[in-house]
Amino acid sequence: AFPRAYPQLMHHLLHVEELKMQVDIQQFDMPSSPLIKNSNYIALHVPGLAESRPSVLRGDQVLVSRPGGGGKKWSGYAHRIEQDQVLLKFSMGFHASFIDRSRFDVEFTFRRTPLRLMHQGLD
Repeated sequence: AFPRAYPQLMHHLLHVEELKMQVDIQQFDMPSSPLIKNSNYIALHVPGLAESRPSVLRGDQVLVSRPGGGGKKWSGYAHRIEQDQVLLKFSMGFHASFIDRSRFDVEFTFRRTPLRLMHQGLD
C-alpha cells in the first residue's frame, strides 16, 4: 500500500532541496563587479565559469544592482556562455543608460522549472 503521507513528505524534501540550491548559488554572488559593453551584449567576467562554478546556462537569469544594495535590481539573461564570461541582455532602458565598465553587485539564480514540475508530478 502506498502511504498517504509520502507525497507530502516528498514536497517537503523538494522545498528543502530548493533552499539548499539557493544557499549554494549565493556563494558565487559577485559584489562590485565590472560589466563591460560587448557589441549588443553586456559581458560579465565570471571566475570559475569554465569549471561550471557557478553553472550558468543560456537563458539563466542574472540579477544586478548598484553596489551597496537596497536599490533596484535589473534582470539580465544569459545569451552566450564563453570560456570565462557570460554575455547578457537586459531591458532596452538598461542598455541605453549603461556606462561601460560600471560596477554592479551580481546575483546568480537557478531555474525553478524542474522543481515545479517535480511538485506537479507529486500532486
